[in-house]
Amino acid sequence: AGLSAALTLGRACRRVLVAEGGPPRNAPSPAVHAFLTRDGTPPAEMLRIAGGEPLRLAQADVTVKGHAIEVRLNAEDPARDFAPFPGTVDSLRIPGGPGVRFDSMLYPGYTVPPFYDSLLAKLIVHAETREAAITRMARALSELQIDGLKTTKPLFAALAADPAVQAGDFHTRWLEAWLEANAARLTPIQP
Repeated sequence: AGLSAALTLGRACRRVLVAEGGPPRNAPSPAVHAFLTRDGTPPAEMLRIAGGEPLRLAQADVTVKGHAIEVRLNAEDPARDFAPFPGTVDSLRIPGGPGVRFDSMLYPGYTVPPFYDSLLAKLIVHAETREAAITRMARALSELQIDGLKTTKPLFAALAADPAVQAGDFHTRWLEAWLEANAARLTPIQP
């Protein structure tokens, strides 16, 4: 009811898990680029395509390598039906390391206004196996610290720890029931 989160998975290849808030987007995901050889489409090729020229790569030139997961961190409270949570970022600690990418404009002191797209950051991980990618995402989420705002981070941490997600035993309608059963896990413990 009013739920803005969706869980989408590449069921056919069981390679990519993307959890995001908001409507689906028809744009290539950095997670998809992360698990293609050649690091996705080279930037020069992207410029050529944007200029109206045809893609020079054939399907046979694109191969899957490893597994990637992307989460979109929003200034929303997942324990309150993803209510917007504007405010000020008091402090920020960004995760890092091999196979971890954090795309964001956040900085300490940044004020998230009440009239905004709630997207704060994209956290993307890549690893050789799906299990390793989930483990890497869980570690990156544990390292991530965004103080001063409620975010969707607790949702993604709980999903990464969930046995059904780890086993790949879910579908596109799975998240709604999971949220009802796990609402208490989405409220971060205050120090």
